[in-house]
Formats: sequence, structure tokens, C-alpha cells
Amino acid sequence: MSNQFLKADFPHLAANIFNRSEDKVWNYSNTFPHKIFRVGRLKVGVIGLTTMSTPHTTATDVSELDFKDHVNVTIENSKTLKQQGVDIVLLVAHVGVVCKTGNLSDNHHLKIRSKATKIETSCSENDELYSFLNQLPPGTLDGVIGGHKHTIVHHWLNDIPVVVGECNARHFNVLYMTYDLINKKLISDYTKIEGPVPVCETVFHSERTCYSNHTLGILDENIQFLNFTFHGKIMQEDLGVKDYLHPYLKKAEMQKSDILGYIANPMLNSNDEESEMGNFVADAIRNHCHSDVVVLNRGMMRITWQQGVFSLYDLYETFPFEDEIVSFEVTGSELISMIHTLQEGYLGFYITSGLKQHVCSSPHSLINVTLEHGVEIERDKIYTVGTIKFMIMGGDDFANVLEYYVPRNYFYYDNVREVIRDYIEEIKVLNANDNRLIDQNNRRLIVHDCKKLEIPTKYSEFLE
Repeated sequence: MSNQFLKADFPHLAANIFNRSEDKVWNYSNTFPHKIFRVGRLKVGVIGLTTMSTPHTTATDVSELDFKDHVNVTIENSKTLKQQGVDIVLLVAHVGVVCKTGNLSDNHHLKIRSKATKIETSCSENDELYSFLNQLPPGTLDGVIGGHKHTIVHHWLNDIPVVVGECNARHFNVLYMTYDLINKKLISDYTKIEGPVPVCETVFHSERTCYSNHTLGILDENIQFLNFTFHGKIMQEDLGVKDYLHPYLKKAEMQKSDILGYIANPMLNSNDEESEMGNFVADAIRNHCHSDVVVLNRGMMRITWQQGVFSLYDLYETFPFEDEIVSFEVTGSELISMIHTLQEGYLGFYITSGLKQHVCSSPHSLINVTLEHGVEIERDKIYTVGTIKFMIMGGDDFANVLEYYVPRNYFYYDNVREVIRDYIEEIKVLNANDNRLIDQNNRRLIVHDCKKLEIPTKYSEFLE
């Protein structure tokens, strides 16, 4: 485990991480299930949780740890804190929920909200944080600061105020609570949320955010910016931190002049449809390890490639994680089962090379899979599959594959980033008009609205 835990001057909170062998809360330096903080005349108890999907979203070996269900752990820790006389119980959690359905402008409309405020977005009931909070008895928690899903949240779930400030420290929310010192109780009806507050010095004139991907307009000389203030104070960057980071940022900036290639047409990175970027990366890996097929998770790539020059800086932005390419062997039957399992996972459609698939859009599921150009997969034949180490370690939905299949005959190759770099430099011009990365006459991923077409979605129905 990283020694960064030891360097931190603040406690780490993890109530639902247990040592599997002892079935006890994880005992690690500077890590606690909860902590009590003095805030003026009040005692505030804070519980920490992490997502139960951690074993599937990290390449680190966490097999000795058990990530417990949140409900009982939270109830028990809340009771313990109240027995110790805390006045307010908060939860900080790397557990997420997406609240985007409805009027998206609501997500970036800065204002004060209460339980009575009409919020014009709703949250996904299937998400981990939503499901968990709705199982808690009333009064268990007074507020939640969440994360993990990288989205803005300023909603009440099961009568509990929940805030998330999106990703990359772009926004923050302020949770205001009113406590009755005479009767010693929190007046929950007075709780308010302010935000999301953009972390920037200027905002677009037409919107309350400073991030261009949230604006309806296009950045040009006609765009107006306003100085942004919060409670009468101008938002300003921390010059001390800026000076400290300057040599690192300067070094990174130099990588923008190291041009690797040119993007002729934008290359989408999508988990809902076939994507140019996904095809390119999968083909690059297949070309390198000479596998029959390649299967990749979309999360390995973090940005979409826009038209224009492509630099070493862009490459690192795309692939920020260190990972290796690896191949393994499967039978044809195992390959079909693996694709079926992955394509009905919660993270969207997996990127492939060497395969042709028909899938359902909602819920995500596989209708049929063949090799490229419609060649049938031979059930008893041995095929090699290329992927990344993160996947075979149980990353993302591949954990579900490992429940019934143990990959055989591993072979490790080079670092993903270096392989993609070499392939870009070899191709030079990507997604050119005469060599588009999605072949409209021979698509790899054909997405159907199965409800309208009444296409069978059960695996057994197309296996027979």
C-alpha cells in the first residue's frame, strides 16, 4: 500500500474496508472508519466509505480486502458516533450517483437550494449511492459528500442532502446546516445547498461556469467573460501552488511541441456506439501483439481526439495510467461467453478489434458475435485475445468473466502508451477521408433498439 497515507496530515476514512482473513475493519496507518471533529460548540462525526466496485476498477491487488455493503456499516458507525455525543453525522464517500435526467442547465445554475426547491434534474435510481441512501433509516445521516461518478450533484436523496462537485476540482458546493443549541438537534428543514460554485476567475457571460464544454456557444472573439466572485470575494488562483507546480507544468507544456501525427477528422471516444478512437487503439494493440481479437475497456482512454495536430502531451492526457498489453488464450465458446458477459456490463459497450457484434442499446446486451466480416467463431478452436493488464486483473466488468474463466497462457508485451505512440507515428494521418476508422459498410458494433425491433436478447436464444 502506498506510503502516501503516512505523509498525509489528515486522516483517511474507510469504514467499509475490512481485512478479509480477520473480518475486521482494515487496520492501516492514519486510516479510520470515522472521526469526530470540533466545529465551534458542536461535535461533528464523519464516516468514510468507498465504492464496493473498487476490486473491479483498480489494477491493484486487493484480494486480501473485503469491501462491505454500505448500509449496515453506515448504520453501525452512525450509532457509535451518536453514543459518543456527536451533534451532526456526515458521510464522505467515494460512492457515486448520476443526476442528469431533465434540464441539464440546472446542473450549472448557481443558486441556494433547499428541500422545497424544485430541482430540474433527477438521479439514477440504479446508481450505488442512490440505492444505498434509500435503504437507510431516517436520521442515520445529516449530509453526504459523494464522488466517484464525476458529475455534479446538489440533490436530496431519502431526505438527505447530497453534494458532489464534479471532477478535476472544477466546482464545489457548500452545505449549510442550522443547529438548535437549546434543544440540541439539527433543524433539517433549514438545511441548504449552495452551488455548484465554479473554481475559476472568470465565467462565461451567458452561463455560470468557466468550462467551454458546458456552454452552448463556441469560443471566439465574441465570447464575453465576467470576473467571478463568491460572497463578495474574487476567485483567484493560489500563487504559491502555481509556483510549486511551475517546473512540472513547464515540462508538460514542452510535450505539446513533440508532434506525433495529425487527426484529419475528430475521433470519438464513446461507450454507447462504435467509435473511431476505440477502433484505432484496438487495432494498434492487435497489430502489436498479433492476437486474433482485442477487447478493451473504454475507461483506459480519458479524452476524445479532436481534429488537428496530435502531440505527446495529448497522448499522456489520453492514457494517464501505466499499463501493459497482455494476450491470453480462449476457446471459441469461452470467447462468446466472455463477450456476452462484458457487453451487458454497466460500463457500456467494450471496444474490440477482430469482431463483429450486434447489440441491444437498452439494456446493454449481446445479440450475436462473429469474427470480423461475419466469419463464425469455431467453438473448439483456440483464439488469442489481446487486452491490457488492468482487465485481466479483474478491472471493470472483467471481474464477472473471471467468475467462470481463468485466462490461460499469458504473454506480456510493451507499455500501452508506447505502443500507441509508435502506431500513430507510423500511420501519421489518422481518420483521413480516404481511410475512415469506421467502415460504414462493415461496422464492428451494430446497435439495435431491441424493444422496437423485438429482437431476442437472451444469450441462449442465439447460441442454440
